[in-house]
Amino acid sequence: MSGTKRENSLPRRLLNALHEWESVCFSRKPHSMMLLLILIVNVLLVLVAAWVISAVAIHGNENTGFFTAVYNTFTMILDAGCIESVISDPATANIFLVIFCLVIIVVCMITFTGALIGYATNVVSNLIENANANSIKLRISGHVAVLGWNTRASEIINDLLYCKDRQKVVVLSDGNREEILDEINERLADTIERENAELEESARQMPWLQRFLYLQKHKLRNNVAVIVREGDVFSAVHLNNIQLNEAKSIIILGKDLRSAIREGGDSEEETEKGDSRTVKTLIQVVDIASNIMSADNQKVVVEIENEWTGDLVDKIIRAKLNLEKCRVVPFRVHTVMGQLLSQFSLMPELNKVYSYLFSNKGTSFFARAQARPGNSIDFAENYLNTHRKALPLLFIKDEMTKEDFFYYMADSDRDIDAVSDRAAGTCPLKLNRDYWLPDKHVLILGSNSKISNVMDGYANFCMEWKDIVHVTVVDDEETLRKADYYKDYPFVQECKPASIIERSRIADIIKDFVYEHPDNSSILILSDDTVPDEDIDAKMMTYLIYAKDVINRARVNKRNVNFNVDIIAEVLDPRHVDLVRSYDVDNVVISNRYISKMVTQISEDFARYNLYADIMDYDDMEAAVYDGIEIYIKKAGEYFEELPPKNTPVDTVIRSVYEASRRFWGSDLDFAMLLGYIDTRGKVTLFGGARDQKTVTLTAEDKLIVFSNH
Repeated sequence: MSGTKRENSLPRRLLNALHEWESVCFSRKPHSMMLLLILIVNVLLVLVAAWVISAVAIHGNENTGFFTAVYNTFTMILDAGCIESVISDPATANIFLVIFCLVIIVVCMITFTGALIGYATNVVSNLIENANANSIKLRISGHVAVLGWNTRASEIINDLLYCKDRQKVVVLSDGNREEILDEINERLADTIERENAELEESARQMPWLQRFLYLQKHKLRNNVAVIVREGDVFSAVHLNNIQLNEAKSIIILGKDLRSAIREGGDSEEETEKGDSRTVKTLIQVVDIASNIMSADNQKVVVEIENEWTGDLVDKIIRAKLNLEKCRVVPFRVHTVMGQLLSQFSLMPELNKVYSYLFSNKGTSFFARAQARPGNSIDFAENYLNTHRKALPLLFIKDEMTKEDFFYYMADSDRDIDAVSDRAAGTCPLKLNRDYWLPDKHVLILGSNSKISNVMDGYANFCMEWKDIVHVTVVDDEETLRKADYYKDYPFVQECKPASIIERSRIADIIKDFVYEHPDNSSILILSDDTVPDEDIDAKMMTYLIYAKDVINRARVNKRNVNFNVDIIAEVLDPRHVDLVRSYDVDNVVISNRYISKMVTQISEDFARYNLYADIMDYDDMEAAVYDGIEIYIKKAGEYFEELPPKNTPVDTVIRSVYEASRRFWGSDLDFAMLLGYIDTRGKVTLFGGARDQKTVTLTAEDKLIVFSNH
């Protein structure tokens, strides 16, 4: 019993309570507790030392007070030379006092000065570490927040270089901060160096002073400030620490297949896990962005890799979205990329055209919220009469906001309002009433995770243009069997199994295709995105070598140095682009860059998404009218009955084409807007800027870039 009484005695309970308080406080706030401990220990040492010094006073200092002794002790600790204030002559001083003062100096220099220096060093180190690890709240607004990281992310930031205003980007990812920063810096530096080298080459013939001023005005500079934070993208605390509620746009990146394989996981399982992360992140983002305290008009772009994720995202939008505060745009990556690859294989020149239009660099698409007039076609025609810098395209109603937007093509959004009082003119011009897109033959070499989306793109195209697409697929037997030999797609004429190492068989297949379809044909080479990083683009390069060898031999056999078949080569790693182009391939498709450019533009203006969706889609062949609008490549000699006169003003040609195309297919909705052309050397010219000050001379072999409903 006595033992129990001792344990439950008041001093024991107070001591236990003190230990518990110290343990809890030290666990919660170790820095504060350590600083408090350092101060307490040193205050006690100073007080004890002052008492001893005042008690053992030397001759002449008998009347020294306690507080004076405290002051002398403190100065002695900070500067050992101040010991003279206590001991003026060591020879006559009390030996105990001398030794005591020396001990106090040594001990307190360690416990006070040394401890404080160590504490301050640790605090600074932790501040740096916490700043990188998203433990400190940023003071920032009007920035682009990128949540997650994948192989497309650096391209999104890269396209912001072409924005006129300075851009602020905050990246929150669970990846390695230093690796992400290195990737961003390398990509931005490469773009700046390449763009400025091209600029210097274009100004090489200018006089020195003019060239210097020109370069200083147009030189591309790094206008993107990037902050990378490590943390959880679906953590509300970490999202608040990057001021998500003050961001102008938010981009949620999915975990792509290559990232899953690189981490050594099962591809399907890791992809689903990545989608789950995207869904959880979106829930947190919508809660923050829809809050009344968040900035208005925030744009949220979320990448979607499959329909499972897409369905969940649609449900989240319907249940939680506050349209007055933010707008969520689900961007289906594989669907869009499949549509692009199918369009490029049918109209290869679109690759170059889209690389301009889907970027912040130069001529691009712009949208304005605008009430729809009674007849939008008449509105566009009237706009052409009074404006000379922007091209009017079409009205699209946003399904969520029910708001009408009108779309333009221009060099800058300021050009949309540039009015001209010059008289509009036309020229004699007739369109070919019998024009129809010719049959297209495509040979697909290889496959990847987007192959079904590519096939859906062809099927979509055939809905409007009937049976003009004919596809042959070459792939290994197992892959073709899994795809059931693409029996669901009637335009797939043949599936020819061949292993990548069967060079002779693949070469014979390519040879037969090239000789049977020398015109209006193309070879689409897909890069396998299910292989590890070290094997990326390897199969594509092998197929490319086979194809170029066959085409070169055919060129010799036909005794025609100009003979060629369009090759569209998909590249996953941008570092391989120059290698592919060394094989005389112009149509290199860097998948990630297209997606990134579109995501960047949508994050700036969500209304652009509706235009992209309309461009990618086609009308049903059985539709009463063609109301969907697409971009087509049409040969001038076939599209026109008679070419426009030489050196005709661009504005005149555009107006003449527009007027001639009205009701061309029998509907009041019919129109065609001439966006530009591609000459026989492959140079793309888009009609942006002051088009009434430019002239154009078209040849029969030039390819027209036509924005039309058919």
